[in-house]
Amino acid sequence: MSARVPRHRRLRQIAAVLGRHGAGYLLVRFGLADLLPLHHGRLGHAVRDAPYTRPDHLRLALEELGTTAIKLGQILSTRADLLPPAYAAELAKLRDRVPPVPAATIRQVIEREFDQPIAAIFARFADDPLATASIGQVHTARLMSGEDVVVKVQKPGVDEQVEVDLRLLLDAARLAQRQSPLGRDYDLVAIAEEVAWTLRGELDYEQEGRNADAFRRQFAGNRDVVIPTVYWSRTTRRVLTMQRLTGVTIDDLESLDRLGIDRHDLALRSANLMLSEVFEHGFYHADPHPGNFLVQPDGAIGAFDFGMVGRIGSQQKLDLLDLMTAVVDRDAERAVDAFAALGVAGAGARPDALVRDVAHLLDRYVGRPLGDLRFAEVSADIFATARHHHLRVPAELVLLMKTLVMNEGIGRRLDPEFQAAAVAAPFARRVMRRRLRPAAWEPELRHGLADLARVGLDLPGALRRLVRQLDRGEVAVTLRSDGLDEPLRRLEAMVNRLAMSLLLAAFVVGSAVLMTVYHPGGQERWLGRFFALGLIAAAALGLWLLLAIWRGGRR
Repeated sequence: MSARVPRHRRLRQIAAVLGRHGAGYLLVRFGLADLLPLHHGRLGHAVRDAPYTRPDHLRLALEELGTTAIKLGQILSTRADLLPPAYAAELAKLRDRVPPVPAATIRQVIEREFDQPIAAIFARFADDPLATASIGQVHTARLMSGEDVVVKVQKPGVDEQVEVDLRLLLDAARLAQRQSPLGRDYDLVAIAEEVAWTLRGELDYEQEGRNADAFRRQFAGNRDVVIPTVYWSRTTRRVLTMQRLTGVTIDDLESLDRLGIDRHDLALRSANLMLSEVFEHGFYHADPHPGNFLVQPDGAIGAFDFGMVGRIGSQQKLDLLDLMTAVVDRDAERAVDAFAALGVAGAGARPDALVRDVAHLLDRYVGRPLGDLRFAEVSADIFATARHHHLRVPAELVLLMKTLVMNEGIGRRLDPEFQAAAVAAPFARRVMRRRLRPAAWEPELRHGLADLARVGLDLPGALRRLVRQLDRGEVAVTLRSDGLDEPLRRLEAMVNRLAMSLLLAAFVVGSAVLMTVYHPGGQERWLGRFFALGLIAAAALGLWLLLAIWRGGRR
């Protein structure tokens, strides 16, 4: 697919691909049926021998649409709060199955970025790619100083096409949020903006290099972790040059056994690495895919690909700890409070129903110690409850839970008896001990006292101004109910259609009566033609009104 498809043509491509794969129902569900008027099917898609489920169709459509759609699907596969498990599992299969760009094109990108011939940049550059994806591909090379490196090069035109697709995505999200209650429940604009922010971050290789430097500083002196060095003199926004790590991927069990690596110990060290990033540094690798970790012959873990990272603040750590404690104590109200503190929101959620469902959820963990809990099981239950109540889960929380679940999956792959929650318990206890220290409360108390002092100084003057405004009758009270917007809009549409129907009926009846009792002739014959044209126009308007009523009923 061309990297520079114009906006209007790209929109037609998206609609055609979704229709061909039977995924147009998604546009209908989110109030975007006008983009796909023939969503009922028969758009020429090929007959398949094996039956495909809707998740299959959606994955195939995203793969065909290219870079932005693939990345969108990969991000949505982590949003178990938005998608049913079958869809999340299917989209997790998305891979950038794209042919490599010719080596000559990659060399041109590098030479254009550095304004030098490639022979002056690298002593050796391998034309065969080590890995390829929709955004870029990786080649091995050697610096003039002799270091072996990997060079990540962005494919030409990708950033322009991604920007076109992201603008279309944001426009569609805004339209869906206006047209569809489901779009408003899930705040589609915020989700689209999150996708745009994530994807633009992946396009910036300099930011990825800065992330790698930050991780290397975090683990300076830790011999169990290896973070590759970034060679900044050979790095730009579209080219990233890093130290080449050697080893075996962390899920290659046979190779690990041949190296004599203790897999249980490796699982513990891998989990401790991730938990240290989250609970101690608040800055973590948010794509812990097994392919992003290489185990060195001495057992050290090499990590790379830092395009996606997450951050967690001190208060969020405490709120997560409150949630974990509420789960273990089966305290549904406290768990709901912890959700709210973490930013989980839902305008239409009923608090009593939410507390009841959370209580039923927590019944599953009766008598189970913290060490026996599985992140995957707990997060699946939480996200199922969020979907049921149309709760909006902050992207940071979703990213964190996805990261912990993926890390737990690596641990269980290495050792089926591995218990990630048991490894997490010491980190949780350390966070709790820090919370109970008086020094931990000092900043909050200092800020609280300062705020209280400002309020005490400002309150008398504010009260005086309020009393004067009340005396002069200048205070107006406005009531607003967000829940009435959609019913009022529907009621207005119904009244408008009823008024139009009455006017149309009056016009037809009046025209028919006039044509019956009045037969113009001579120079007034043109009035007869006017009546006939009026009836034709009324018939057309009536058909349009019937179609609008039918479409409104379908929605």
